[in-house]
Amino acid sequence: MTSAEPPVSHPSRRAALRGAAWAAPVVGIAISAPALAASEGGPVPNEEADYYWSSESQGTYTRLDAEPGRLSAQYSTQVSFRSNPPGTQPPAGGVLVLRVEFDQPVTIERLTTTQWDLMEPGSLDTPSAVWEFHLSPSGQGGSLDFALVGTRPGPISVETTMGLHFGGPTTWSETRNGTSAVLVE
Repeated sequence: MTSAEPPVSHPSRRAALRGAAWAAPVVGIAISAPALAASEGGPVPNEEADYYWSSESQGTYTRLDAEPGRLSAQYSTQVSFRSNPPGTQPPAGGVLVLRVEFDQPVTIERLTTTQWDLMEPGSLDTPSAVWEFHLSPSGQGGSLDFALVGTRPGPISVETTMGLHFGGPTTWSETRNGTSAVLVE
């Protein structure tokens, strides 16, 4: 007894051409995207960046100072704009982004600088390990300072990264800056 094999179907020429027509723009976009990204600003070493981490008097970019009692600490960092070449203005529509990542969830008790907008998690009283702040317009940069409460006593670490939206050819620091403290009840 022989079994009947189902007929093999081949796509029509019209279907093949229609698929190729839809794929062509995708290939074009994929090829041009790296060229576009290369023509814009981006992360560079802190010493070369238009937006850079400013050292505090203690020589650090970010400070995390534990306060006695209540598992609390004070966080601060400073971003500045370097006019290079001289006379260069900050990007008019730029949005400076700081992403602050702790190794444990924290609650922000008090945001002592009001120029930054909280984007993530959306509320200061929501415990989170990741916080994102935007400064718009980015202007000359600025300091970000807040009081926080951790979730457990002991060491706490933080790492802050910088980014820039709508900055055109303006560059920002690729340096990931971090520090730590010890929270005490």
